[in-house]
Amino acid sequence: MRVFFIFTHQTILINSAKLSNNLFFNYVLVILYIITGSLPNLGAIDILAPQWIYLGFVNLITCSYLLAKRINYLSPHFKSLFSTYYIYFYIFYFLWNAISYFYAVNPVETLINLPRLGNTFFAIIFCYFLISEIPNKITFITRVFFFFLLAEMISYYYDLSIVYPKEGLRVIQIKGFAGNKNITAASIAFKIPFAIFFLLNSKNKIFKFLALIVTFSGLFAVSLIQARAAILSSMIVFFILISFIVYKSIFDLEFRKKKLLNHTILVISPYLFAFILNLIATTSANDKYRKVNITDTIGNISFSEQSSNGRFNYWSDALEYIKENPIFASGLGNWKIESIDKGKEHIEGYTVPYHAHNDFIHVFAETGIPGGLAYLSIFILIFYYILKINYKEYKSTGTPSLKYLIIALPIIVYGTDAMLNFPVARPLMQSSLAIYIGLTLSTYLLGNLGADDQRGGNKFSKLFFSTILLLIIPGTIIHIISYISLRQQGRLLYEFNNAKYTLTREELDEISHEFPNLTETAMPIKAMKARYYWLAGNKEEAYEMATKGNLDNPKIHFANNLKSQFFLEESKADSAYIYARKAFYGIPNNMPHFDIYMRTLVFKKDLVEINNAFQMVNKIGGDKRTSWIIYLRSLALTRNLGDSFAMAKAQEAYNKYPQDEQIFQLYRMLTYGQPRMLEAENLA
Repeated sequence: MRVFFIFTHQTILINSAKLSNNLFFNYVLVILYIITGSLPNLGAIDILAPQWIYLGFVNLITCSYLLAKRINYLSPHFKSLFSTYYIYFYIFYFLWNAISYFYAVNPVETLINLPRLGNTFFAIIFCYFLISEIPNKITFITRVFFFFLLAEMISYYYDLSIVYPKEGLRVIQIKGFAGNKNITAASIAFKIPFAIFFLLNSKNKIFKFLALIVTFSGLFAVSLIQARAAILSSMIVFFILISFIVYKSIFDLEFRKKKLLNHTILVISPYLFAFILNLIATTSANDKYRKVNITDTIGNISFSEQSSNGRFNYWSDALEYIKENPIFASGLGNWKIESIDKGKEHIEGYTVPYHAHNDFIHVFAETGIPGGLAYLSIFILIFYYILKINYKEYKSTGTPSLKYLIIALPIIVYGTDAMLNFPVARPLMQSSLAIYIGLTLSTYLLGNLGADDQRGGNKFSKLFFSTILLLIIPGTIIHIISYISLRQQGRLLYEFNNAKYTLTREELDEISHEFPNLTETAMPIKAMKARYYWLAGNKEEAYEMATKGNLDNPKIHFANNLKSQFFLEESKADSAYIYARKAFYGIPNNMPHFDIYMRTLVFKKDLVEINNAFQMVNKIGGDKRTSWIIYLRSLALTRNLGDSFAMAKAQEAYNKYPQDEQIFQLYRMLTYGQPRMLEAENLA
């Protein structure tokens, strides 16, 4: 990051002759926005928590600055912005999300997510105003993105140098600034067009060489990460740039004479070197994590169920839900709850589909058709504005301009990523998007500024900024509360995953279960605390907390499974059966749910349902050692010795898992019986 600050500071100094001193903070604030994604997790279980706080504070500072120092200069830009459909679609989208609080399954999740949505919206507005006043805005923003990409490359390759000697090319561990590899790849790919523009337009040989190295490093990193969305969008960017060069060489004589060879070499060489080095690196790596090179990755890019990593299931579940709930859907932040019910047959354990892996489908699933269309329109309008910018340049000069073509490329990268992942949830991507859209709006609206009243106050603009300021403050407080919770949830989730419950009552009381009331993994915090209370002997409180937790997320059925365990321990088999059945049929491919349900069926001696439940689990999740053990144990407790059906199932399991000791013991028990096994052991 130090390198980034040095270069961006130099950038400002280089342009200082063209600026009035009172625009210094415009430059600084834009830089503050771009470094949002460089913040570490600061002890939270998700890196997004401190980043949302930081972005909220930058919005707060920017809003205060614009309101106090620049409001009299912003009147023409304000009028231009409110002459577009874009601002009205975004305001409607924001308000429609706020309304979803009143019908959401978990309104608390809506309140937690609304400030995140607001952060991006306000950042876009503020970046528009900041950038609109900056001369040579495209050059400045190009440098901002380029030097941040340089910082990302330093971070990424530093991680690579740490991971590779120990684990080889285990790309899931090489994250750079981001929380995971897909976000890293998308962030790099988003900035590659600006790096190429910087490369082609730098007069300084040192900067040109640096730009070549950074562009190559970024493309090589994307190829190593193997994120298909980033690779696909990078390929599209490459073909568009090559098409531009070919077109200019045919129709622009001056370009053909002076720039054709230079541009062709500088565009092709980083892609070519990244491709070759990837082949060398993946071939020589010889580790268990890397066996596929870039040619195989590109060859396997396809939109099929087999290659989608479950995305087709996520999309079909969401689309079915939208069809059933076209106007008032799940509510902002609540798809991770409703998705459980829709996707219960392909959910394993408590790993729920938090996102639909398509931002546009996800928004429709949370806000219905009105909110989804508004969100889609936001991007359609930006793409339309970009086309208008390029068309206007073409009409005035008779040839397309690289400067304006570059503005079109990042939206292709972002759109590709949004179709396959969820950049809307990541501050690293949203802060970059805010600057990019601010630049696009500013460039598009530049010709719409009125010649008159370059100064002059506007009561509506003051009211607008004051309203935003009042919204940012509570929103930032919510970010802080969420961050504190995400710091505290770490140990709670660790103990849950490892079945170790050592937290004291005092430590549990420090973890809020009201706001937020769900963990980052959608588990109800009240129900998670209930287990601790039960182990401590506070049975009445445990039942109460499990019941309340079920209201916070009724679709995950963790609380139902927990209450079934409580009832079973108290030998209340009928009550245990009721809750175990709800949990099992809520998420059948969950081994704890299957296990407790089979235990209650053993009490009821329900031989038919024991077989039905096992067949259902096998059909959904396939043959699994754990499900066979649970099933054979249930047969051993309900079938008579010598039962032909039980013996046949035991033989089938033993044939599948001949080396498994537990299955072998159950096989012997069902075949010979427990008394004979004990007698044989005694004789031996």
